[in-house]
Amino acid sequence: MWPGKRALLDSTPVATLQTSQALSSRGEVLAALERVLASKLFRRAERLSAFLRYAVEEMLDGRAEELKEYRIGLAVFGRREDFDPRVDPIVRVEAGRLRLRLKQHYETGGAADCLRIEIPKGRYVPRIIACAEQTEPDEAPPDSLSESASGRTGILVASFTDCSPSHDHAYLCQGLRDELIGALTKTPALRVFAHPASMGAGTEFQQPWLDEQTRADYVLMGSVRCADSRVRVSAQLILSSERTYVWSETFERELVDVFLIQEEIARAIVARLKIGLAEGDPRHPRRHTRDPRAYNLYLKGRYFWNRRTEPGLWKGVDFFHQAIAADSQYALAYTGLADSYMLLANYGSVQPGEARGKAKEAAMRAIEIDHGLAEAHSSLAHVLATFEWNWEAAEREYEMAIGLDSDYATAHHWYAITLLGPLGRLDEATFEIERARNSDPVSLSINRDLAIIQVFRRRYDLAVEQCRRTIALDARFPGGYWVLGMACQQLGDHEQAVQSFQQALELAADYPRLLGALGHSYAVWGRRTEALRILARLEELSRHRYVNPFESALVYIGLGETDTAFFWLERVCSIRAYELVSLQMDPRFDPLRTDARYLTLLDCVGLRYFAEKCW
Repeated sequence: MWPGKRALLDSTPVATLQTSQALSSRGEVLAALERVLASKLFRRAERLSAFLRYAVEEMLDGRAEELKEYRIGLAVFGRREDFDPRVDPIVRVEAGRLRLRLKQHYETGGAADCLRIEIPKGRYVPRIIACAEQTEPDEAPPDSLSESASGRTGILVASFTDCSPSHDHAYLCQGLRDELIGALTKTPALRVFAHPASMGAGTEFQQPWLDEQTRADYVLMGSVRCADSRVRVSAQLILSSERTYVWSETFERELVDVFLIQEEIARAIVARLKIGLAEGDPRHPRRHTRDPRAYNLYLKGRYFWNRRTEPGLWKGVDFFHQAIAADSQYALAYTGLADSYMLLANYGSVQPGEARGKAKEAAMRAIEIDHGLAEAHSSLAHVLATFEWNWEAAEREYEMAIGLDSDYATAHHWYAITLLGPLGRLDEATFEIERARNSDPVSLSINRDLAIIQVFRRRYDLAVEQCRRTIALDARFPGGYWVLGMACQQLGDHEQAVQSFQQALELAADYPRLLGALGHSYAVWGRRTEALRILARLEELSRHRYVNPFESALVYIGLGETDTAFFWLERVCSIRAYELVSLQMDPRFDPLRTDARYLTLLDCVGLRYFAEKCW
């Protein structure tokens, strides 16, 4: 219970809260507050609950005028007296999350509440709304070209085809499509979808898939052709119901002006649909460098980084190093380097100790160059969470990143999967990763990790469904099959689990993380011989490359050989391997929870306090 709570529920009218509606008593308002705080969405959201309780009680006590950013930062978020809201945006960030959480509550479990609490945008003083005051939102005017059931026009963005003579500009095609999706999702009147497979200009699109999966009214497709220093982008808009072209245009620019090209395409499409796009709504990605070669190298690095494969991450490291060599003040290139080293360690491709210093140094260098860069703070937060297990500092950096750029999908994504989920704040984790997916709906890693959050919640059926969606986006992505195997195993479908891990290994042969998962699955299924064969394969691989000791620990957990499992887990802890971040939430650790050595591991990672609250 928040320390400032007053237990007295008297009948004093809350006159300052009301305008046109009937006066509500203090007791009624506090009762409404308690209903919200006891709801599923707020039950474990401690920070948001504390914020809401403080704001309501301060208002009831006649101190509404004192609900300012500075005082809230000190009273609710534990900031020190030197707290500067202009530098640390935590109050603004959490207020935005609180508004969205309240809206979600009253649209779901709190739909029948007759007294509702709102935090008006731009203010921190709560407003109490009685039932009689609730009004339906104005209906959006129907689109002149199409009116979907939801009142929004659906547009499916297909992959752009690389038509360059050398066919080596796939990274540019993907980047262009992703930025177009980002720009179009800024328009409330649009529902934006992404095709799961390559479907470029001139490719026949399948109408049944559109009808059943997306019900998109339009399809946007195009091609990119690069020659010398120029790029030509052709884009076409197709009315899906009639398979007719309703708009087509070609843009030709110097390759360095790709941002301008994608903005022009987005505006042209929106103008054709007669949907107003406010000035400045499309994303304007910052270049951060005047060197076109450095920028091009950075784009290539992010293209390979986004593949989330071991070879792709190493290629990303190489390109980011080249970008930094071309422009040593290129902050974004340093964030790309930090992110690549972190994922190489997280995926078990390099020793955490080898990657930790390089990742943190690159993130800190990016912040030094540009303190206002959201990507840099997000990279540092990831280091603090996954390598240093410094949960408080990591959360501050994630909040800083989101405050600087609320549309940066990776900040929301990593906040969910490396901090909120592992700490057991699963409602908040789901909220953040959904925000990430809304910002970047085609990200394979975001879609995969949404399934992992469902595994943490023990909602394995939902995890399987999400894995299927991820695989539909790209059937060559091993991560989709990996999490699918985890979910199927928890459902007791061992045959499907093994099959899923084997499919992943077909795409990433001898990848230790996948071998460990397969060995664990065999062990849980009772197929000891196959599990021991996997252990032997891991030992053989370790003679030639780094193999995370967690993989052996996982197989021994499945075999029920607890002492040997803890032997390996102690080694995992000593090197600070990524898997221990999820020690309290990953169901694969369930057989160990009653062992005192498990509590020692929780202490090592700094998770025991959170585990006691969750379990």
